[in-house]
Amino acid sequence: LPPVHLWNPPFCGDLDIRIARDGTWFYLGTPIGRPALVKLFSSILKKEAEKYYLVTPVEKVGIQVDDAPFVAVDVDHRDGDLHFTTQVGDTMIAGPNHPIRVERDTKTGEPSPYVLVRSNLEALIDRKSFYRLVDLGLHETWEGESWFGLRSQSTFFPMIPSRELNWVVATYRTLLVPRAGTGDQVEPGPPAQLPVGNPQQASNSYPSPPTANGSS
Repeated sequence: LPPVHLWNPPFCGDLDIRIARDGTWFYLGTPIGRPALVKLFSSILKKEAEKYYLVTPVEKVGIQVDDAPFVAVDVDHRDGDLHFTTQVGDTMIAGPNHPIRVERDTKTGEPSPYVLVRSNLEALIDRKSFYRLVDLGLHETWEGESWFGLRSQSTFFPMIPSRELNWVVATYRTLLVPRAGTGDQVEPGPPAQLPVGNPQQASNSYPSPPTANGSS
């Protein structure tokens, strides 16, 4: 990958480039249909504070990112570790250098899980991969409380307090409703009335994952 962390060129303004929440890149409102070009652009991404840029040795231009710049579209559990692949083909193994974290929507309670790709650039973990992670999860004590989380590279990543797990999983699934005229469950629907837990009582952002030795 290009050494973008070493490049500090002058800011040259914003480009009308947007990365949608599903990982699609748009230019002037039109999806960029060349995967090789998207992969090239993704290799020169840089995040400074809360702003995203495309950076070369001579210029820096701002772009818009709706959520995370990458989407983890696949996860494989091999030899006790979690191997992720993004929509542009980047791969990483969850661990101290690639932690997993979960954010919760304060209104709907919907969880948004992320894995760190590189530097301070994250990938939103897609729904099918999230379901696989739920199947692989386990309960461990974290800061005196039972948490549901994941293990990879000898590191436990707390995702959801055990007492809230049923509510979160049910919420995530009810947000998938059939698109009109198709059988595809891809569009977010309204939050359902669910029996377990309360999003207003839940933490909006879960604690930082521990290091490999188990400390926070």
